[in-house]
Amino acid sequence: MLDDLAAAYAQALASIGGAFVEAFTDLLSAFDLSDRAAAERLVPAAHRVIQRHRRQAVEAANDYLDASAAPFGALAYHPTPEPYTVQAVRKLFRENQGATPEQLAAAARRHVVMAGRRQVMRSVLDAEFDEFASDDERERHERGSVTLEGFDEALAAVNDAADEAVRRADAAAEDVSDVQDAPRLRPVGWARVLQGKYSCGFCIMLAARGAVYSSADAAQLVAAEAGKKSREGGFLSRRARTELRKKNPRAFHENCDCIVVPVFDPENWSGRAEQQRLAKFYRDTVEKEDRKYEADPEGYEPVKISTVLSREAEAWQEAERLDGKEEQVDPKYYGALASEIPDGERLYGHELLFLLRFEALGNKARWIERPAPDKDGGMKPSNDFVWLNNGELVSELKSSKNKYSTIKNRISDAVKKARLHGVQKENFVVDLGVRRLDEKLMRQMQTYNLRNPQALIKNLYVMHSGGQHLTQIHLENNKNS
Repeated sequence: MLDDLAAAYAQALASIGGAFVEAFTDLLSAFDLSDRAAAERLVPAAHRVIQRHRRQAVEAANDYLDASAAPFGALAYHPTPEPYTVQAVRKLFRENQGATPEQLAAAARRHVVMAGRRQVMRSVLDAEFDEFASDDERERHERGSVTLEGFDEALAAVNDAADEAVRRADAAAEDVSDVQDAPRLRPVGWARVLQGKYSCGFCIMLAARGAVYSSADAAQLVAAEAGKKSREGGFLSRRARTELRKKNPRAFHENCDCIVVPVFDPENWSGRAEQQRLAKFYRDTVEKEDRKYEADPEGYEPVKISTVLSREAEAWQEAERLDGKEEQVDPKYYGALASEIPDGERLYGHELLFLLRFEALGNKARWIERPAPDKDGGMKPSNDFVWLNNGELVSELKSSKNKYSTIKNRISDAVKKARLHGVQKENFVVDLGVRRLDEKLMRQMQTYNLRNPQALIKNLYVMHSGGQHLTQIHLENNKNS
């Protein structure tokens, strides 16, 4: 959850990006992009439009940095903005040859918003530079710490939504805005924070790391080989890292809406709570993949952790979208489940969501294939899954509200109907979704067998609080039964 300042900055970047796409699409529509000569004539105008909006993104980032430093009684360090060349525009056109104006504008948008993100990243003093630079180098570097000049024209062009967001950030920094001699404060690090309902595995992986980035390159440092310690101190040289990134790009992907936030206090920064949740998601996902390998070392196919995270995140999103609906999906499409699913078996949203939560708690299931319908369209009852790490307990899953009468009816009806077909259902897992299991409901469920002697069961478990807990209910039984 972002604080108000970060949310305003995110909105500013989104607004600037949106205004750019509109302006750039209008510009592109006046040229025939399939004509190489026409595209070349477009380059200078395209460069001016991109550069104008990049400056707006940089100014929004500078305002956000100042507002974030305000509680510490200082203004923030403003790096000199990175240059943006005409050659970058030519490369953009070359890499997107044959794209529609809308597709090209979307690709160019990344060049705009990255200017704001990079401004925050570069505000952190490179720890390597600080350690190895000479006094003269450090002095020249600090002289480069100036607020941007000559951007009045660009700021005037920011659309209304971006202006409002920037004004909100300015208001928060009001206490130091008139203190021209206030010290320039540098963040101790920066962190990536997710914004979208769905983010790719690579973004999740980096955001889960939290406030560990101490420079613009820190997310991408690669350890040097033993005995080849570089001037940068145990890492590949900057040139070597640049060459490595050309082969394996680590930049934000297109349509990414992550933002970079400055970290002045490692214990208190915007997005820290979300980062802790992502860190747990990362650990759980890696542990689940490890269990897949342990179960079948020879048949296991190696996969990038970013791909695993993408599949897992997509599975969660799809399960939540389908929860409560009659639509079914093939869980193997996501490759996210460690549980054993029969080939061709399709799951409802609440079943997929249950298995994801079930596995996140360290469990594993073997899903039971649904019986084929008979000639009248009916289907013989069957249990849902085998709980593999609980004595291979054959279990029935029921989703329900946290109301005893509803739970009791669902269990007893399932037991009686199965019995009519010669099927035994005696072990139940009740999934309450996001609802809680309170003490009153637990006491009521403990007396289920006493109240329902015609539909006795052996084991009862309740998953509750959004899958955070899986609680065993200790059933009370009549001594004479």
